[in-house]
Amino acid sequence: SLQSKFIMAEDEAKADIVTDDTPKEQSEDPTKEEPKQEPEVVVDEPPKDNDNNQSSNIEEPENKEEETEQDQERQSLKQTDERTNTLQVSKSEPDLAKTASTDAVESNAANQLSESALDISKLRRSIFANEGRWTGLWIMFTATYWTLVIWVPTLQTLSFVTPGLFAWCVGFVGLLSSGYTLYEGKYPSGATKEDPYQTNGIGRWTAFVLTGTVIIDFCILALWGMLNGTSTADKIRGSCHLVHIFWCSLFFYGKF
Repeated sequence: SLQSKFIMAEDEAKADIVTDDTPKEQSEDPTKEEPKQEPEVVVDEPPKDNDNNQSSNIEEPENKEEETEQDQERQSLKQTDERTNTLQVSKSEPDLAKTASTDAVESNAANQLSESALDISKLRRSIFANEGRWTGLWIMFTATYWTLVIWVPTLQTLSFVTPGLFAWCVGFVGLLSSGYTLYEGKYPSGATKEDPYQTNGIGRWTAFVLTGTVIIDFCILALWGMLNGTSTADKIRGSCHLVHIFWCSLFFYGKF
């Protein structure tokens, strides 16, 4: 009995020790703080999906209305284009028929025009068949009469300061240049030995120099004759100048 009591007392002492130890374990580290649990922050996010859905639901009918309007405009444009195309086709059909029926006539007209143009170019030729020969005779005639009617009286009177002699000196340059261009096959009408239908040869310009000097000399001679009278040599020179001018005009007859 004593043992049982002793055992019971030991058990009660052990139980007391156990109960005393449990709070001690909790209070052993008073510095230790229990980890505080942070309060969860709940953010009230706006219901984006709902708003987007609502906006899309609102925009969808507007887009549909715009699409329907655009479709109507496209259809109207297509209809107008088709109408214009039909009108153009209806207008062009008679023209096409007309051109198809008149192709032969137009080709014949073009051929005739080209032939007529060639004929006109062939007509642009001097009145002289052999222009080179007649040009040589023209230069020889001018040099002969002009030299005789100027130098014979000048040698008789030995007066070298006269308007006629000065004009002859300038005209002599024209005589030499016209003779050289004739030697090269260039004629006063502008034609050449290779191309008798040409109109812009250098022979034209040398002829202008010679005949221009003759015209100036004739005008001075006429004015001098009206004021002081004329001699026999002056009358011969004036008449031959007129023949020279008329002869030169024949080179250009039929060229323009």
